[in-house]
Amino acid sequence: MRKLILGVGNRSQTIGPIIFRLRDGLRPQFTGETIAYPLGGSVYPPYAVSPDGQKAVASNGSSSTGNFVYSTASPTEESILPAWDTTTAAFNGQVYAVATSDLHFAVGGLSPFLYIFDWATKTLQTINNTGLGAVKSIAFNGDGTKMVVHHATSPYLRIYNTADWTFVNAASPAGSPGSQGVQNGIYITAGDRIVIGSSSSPYITVFNMSGARLSAITSSTTNNSVCVLIKHPDENALIWVGDANNPAFKHIGLFNLDTYACTNPYIDPQKPIRTAAYDAANRELILCHDALDSRYCSLLSIDYPSVLKSPGAELDGLVRTTSFTVFLTLERNSAKITGTVRDIDNNPAQRRVLAIHRAGEYVAAATMSNATTGDYELIVENTSLHDVQFRTADGELLNDLFFARVEPEAI
Repeated sequence: MRKLILGVGNRSQTIGPIIFRLRDGLRPQFTGETIAYPLGGSVYPPYAVSPDGQKAVASNGSSSTGNFVYSTASPTEESILPAWDTTTAAFNGQVYAVATSDLHFAVGGLSPFLYIFDWATKTLQTINNTGLGAVKSIAFNGDGTKMVVHHATSPYLRIYNTADWTFVNAASPAGSPGSQGVQNGIYITAGDRIVIGSSSSPYITVFNMSGARLSAITSSTTNNSVCVLIKHPDENALIWVGDANNPAFKHIGLFNLDTYACTNPYIDPQKPIRTAAYDAANRELILCHDALDSRYCSLLSIDYPSVLKSPGAELDGLVRTTSFTVFLTLERNSAKITGTVRDIDNNPAQRRVLAIHRAGEYVAAATMSNATTGDYELIVENTSLHDVQFRTADGELLNDLFFARVEPEAI
C-alpha cells in the first residue's frame, strides 16, 4: 500500500484523517477511506505504525478520556486502522505526539506529559517525567532501545533507555519546539545520532545518545523554525522545512549529515510550510503551505528542485486551508510491474504504459518506457491483479495493447 495521510489541525473538524492513494507517475487520488474513530477528529500527529508494520497508535489530540487508541491489526488496503482498543490508563492531557517501536508505544502532550506502554501486556510503564514540559515530538531509534523526547522545558531534549527507563537530558539545549505537535521533527540516524528541528534557535541541533550536542545551526537566514525533517533519498542529508512567517527567511533546505552544513537547493515559496511528506515512487515532496497562487499544497520534485507544481485537482480541492498540520506517508508491501515495449517491427520503443487495478478499477500507476531499451517499471501499491495498457503512438494504425490479469512482483 502507498498512502498519504492528512491530519486535521482544526478541532471543529469531526472527521478523522483524510487518506489519498499515492500513484507512480500520477497525482494523489482520494480514496474515500474513512476512519471510524471512537474519538472524533484527528488533530496534530494522528498516527504512527511500528517498524514491523503489525501495530499502530492513533490520537485525536484532545484532552478528554479516550483521546488515543492502539491497534494490533496490521494496516490494510481498506483501512489504516482496521481495529482498535483502548488502555485502562487514561491520558488526560491534550495529546501532541504519538510514536511506536516494535516493543513499546508512547503518547505525549500536556500534563501528564508522557505515557509509555508495553505492546506485549498493554501496561503503563513506570517512568520519571520530572522536568518534562509539554511533549511535542517523540521518536524511537531503529532497534527500539532508545526513545527521544522533544519537550517544552529547557534543555528541551530527553533520551530514555527503554530497558529500564533511565534517562539523560541534553547537556546543551536544543531549540524549543513549536506550539503544536510535530510528527517528523526528530530524525535518528543509523548510527544513533539525533537530529532535532526546532521553532527557536538553534533551529537544527545534533546530539549523540549520551546527550552531548554535536552541532547547532542558529542562522535565521539559512533556516528558521524547522518543523519537519525528511531523509534525502540519495544523499546523506536531511531535507528540512520551516514555518517562519517572515518571507525573508528560508523555508526549505538541505542539512548535510556529514558536514552539518545547510544549503538551499530548492525553490522557496516564501511562505510558511506547515508540514511535508515524501512520495518515494515519484521522488516528490508534498508540501502544505500558506496560500500561494491560490493553493495551499504543492509538489516539489527532488530531481527538478526549482519548480513548485500543482498537486492535482483532488488533493488541491481538499487542502484549501492550512488547518492540515500533518502529512504522513504509509508505504508497506508495495509491488512492481516490469517489462519491455516493442514496436510493430520488434524494436524497443517509448510508449505510455498504465497499470489499472483490476478489482478497484482505478489507474494505479503510469510511466513512459525507456526510448532506447523499451524497458519500463511501474510501482503499484499491492500484488493484486492489474491490467496493463500500452498506448500506441500518435499516427500508429494500431489499437492500444492490453495485458490482462498481470500479477505484480512484491518489493
